[in-house]
Amino acid sequence: MAAVHETFARLAAESLAGQTRARIEIRTHSIVQLRGDEFHGQLRRAALLAGVALDPLPGVALLALDQRAAFALLDLLLGGRGAPSVPARAPSDLEHSLLRNWVAGLLPQFRAAWQPLVRLRPRLAYCRRGEQAAAPAAPPPDGMMVRVALSAAVGGVEGELQWAIPCRALKSIRAPGPAARPPPREAPAESGCRAARHAALQAVRVPGSAEIGSALLPVDLRMTVELGSTTRTIREVLAMHEGSVIELDQLAGEPVAILVNRQPIARGEVVVIDDNFGVRVTEIVGRAEPTPAPAPPAES
Repeated sequence: MAAVHETFARLAAESLAGQTRARIEIRTHSIVQLRGDEFHGQLRRAALLAGVALDPLPGVALLALDQRAAFALLDLLLGGRGAPSVPARAPSDLEHSLLRNWVAGLLPQFRAAWQPLVRLRPRLAYCRRGEQAAAPAAPPPDGMMVRVALSAAVGGVEGELQWAIPCRALKSIRAPGPAARPPPREAPAESGCRAARHAALQAVRVPGSAEIGSALLPVDLRMTVELGSTTRTIREVLAMHEGSVIELDQLAGEPVAILVNRQPIARGEVVVIDDNFGVRVTEIVGRAEPTPAPAPPAES
């Protein structure tokens, strides 16, 4: 479950950064289980509440955007820097339309993040703003839910996004491959939402499962190579033009860092392949050494 939402956070941040050319960070900071009415009771500061149908799963997921994140996002979408003062009002009709379009644009990233578990066809069911988000007229909450809180750094503003996913939708997810084995007798029986969360977590995290491993193999990972870095003043950056040379702090011939999803996994050396550049892996980093097997006891 955590891995799915971390993937969504990364994809959403990359998509928004591409639209606005601004620095965006979205990270998961808590996952808790609560009743739907409890989630609605925490929406007093929400600027937007969207309902997302989870076809083919049952129920509707809720996406809430707080005031700070909403108005910082609007400022970016309208060409600003993402650091406005937060007005004490609901979004206007135009602002609501922009936010609704942005939420609709998030659904492909949501679908891609859940791809290892289920082939979702998410669609925007409704979108409410300001006081309407927590009003009794809103669709009633769907029983027990799993709330996923995501911190969002939009420009110079820290805000929050929240997903609330019905437990009965999670319960209906089936791991790919053959049916799961029944739990051992000594294991305590789980039911309802707790069992659904457990099944989703197992589907993402269980190591050594051939079925799960084969399902995760097609998932894309972003691989980058760091050739070096440097520090420049704003004046120097603005003065750059075509043909400018940027001197890096790394000497030619030194190993370069190879990263996957911003995490270093290896070091390598730059090579030339025909008319293209490449990197030859020279060292794998970050892997734990295998623990040697204990020696057999000496015979007396």
